[in-house]
Amino acid sequence: MITKMLPDKFEQALLKSTITINNNVKRVLTGTRSGRVYIIPATKVKYQASAPMEAPAIRLGDLRQKYNYKVLGHGFNAIGYVGNPLPYAPMLEYGTSKMQPRPHLKVAFKQSKGQIMKNFEGLM
Repeated sequence: MITKMLPDKFEQALLKSTITINNNVKRVLTGTRSGRVYIIPATKVKYQASAPMEAPAIRLGDLRQKYNYKVLGHGFNAIGYVGNPLPYAPMLEYGTSKMQPRPHLKVAFKQSKGQIMKNFEGLM
């Protein structure tokens, strides 16, 4: 009986974990930054960018809004994903030849690690 329930419990723990990471990445992407201050073109509005190794500053909110999670597969074959379809999301996370990284997903994962361990605690 217990062995039949175990794959479902694993899948539930994986879903909880992906939700936790997704919520934390959105939290990491919230708040003020300490980079350069720009004036948005054609306006008089000031915008403060992020500094290198700081989570990206939010100007329009697309990056934060587009983060999502999903679990594919069932039981022990399930795989959890947290990601963003925007093409510039990995560039911000890992940097480019012209820009230092603005890590946010790695930071959210590290913040989520304790909760993820709790989600899987009774399964091991």
